[in-house]
Amino acid sequence: MKFPELCQKLILEVGRADVCCAAYPHLGTRGSTVLRVRDGIFDVGDVDRGEWFSSGQFTTEDEACDYLYKDKTRVRPAPRVVETPEERARSRAITDDTTARLKETFRRRDV
Repeated sequence: MKFPELCQKLILEVGRADVCCAAYPHLGTRGSTVLRVRDGIFDVGDVDRGEWFSSGQFTTEDEACDYLYKDKTRVRPAPRVVETPEERARSRAITDDTTARLKETFRRRDV
């Protein structure tokens, strides 16, 4: 698959094409995963603070787009947000301790 087809499939299946490629400037989303072509190599990666981080290099656009498609449609596990009772108790103890210390600091300051 070529980059325009990748964008079309991502929009239909994921709701957005969170990819971009300078060879297709009017497709995809800027500031997202980048497909860049240099010396016949299709390089997939991200730019962070001006530094390039490659996550894969391919010899054809089809291989690179297949990689991007699989990455963007991969099911990722939901983040764990449920605390165990022990974690909740520890969190409460830390909060109570911090609150008590702050109250004491303010009490001494206001005397």
